[in-house]
Amino acid sequence: MSFQLEIASPQGLLFSGDCHLAVIPAYEGEIGVMDLHEAFIASLKEGEVKIFDDQQNLLKSFSLESGFAEMQNHKLIVLVN
Repeated sequence: MSFQLEIASPQGLLFSGDCHLAVIPAYEGEIGVMDLHEAFIASLKEGEVKIFDDQQNLLKSFSLESGFAEMQNHKLIVLVN
């Protein structure tokens, strides 16, 4: 099962599409997000957002310095600086 992921920066939308797994660098530690993950809001620290398909292949990765992530209703929104 996949879910919708959007990654946005002040310069514009970096990614918009479906993915099977996203790993984000939260201050509490890395969070692996899949479809049906409970709703959350997290502060992000310096690191990488990694996007995987259903075969666990890395599709894309984005470096970030800080940001926020919100998971709600089968959609993960990541705002990065």
